[in-house]
Amino acid sequence: MTVATTILDQLTHGRPNALRAMLGTKLVVTGDDSIQFSYKGSHKANKCLITLTERDDYTVEFWKIRGADFKNVQTIEGVYAEDLKSVFESETGLRLSL
Repeated sequence: MTVATTILDQLTHGRPNALRAMLGTKLVVTGDDSIQFSYKGSHKANKCLITLTERDDYTVEFWKIRGADFKNVQTIEGVYAEDLKSVFESETGLRLSL
């Protein structure tokens, strides 16, 4: 299992299609230790980057991208796997489950 797959599983509690179904996610990019995806519906941000750190926790970055304008809205360090979903939902105002 890749790091990106693990992050996605932890974020969606084993329902990877939740990103597409709940957020309209179309673009998912994976790295050796990260996953990033664009989503719709939040006025705060429209892109999220989640990176595994050496401490076995995550850094979660929220970005607002419009055309050529990139703005880092929030960076949260030290996020544990069990907190990924709640951090995402509280920072974006979006839900990953019904």
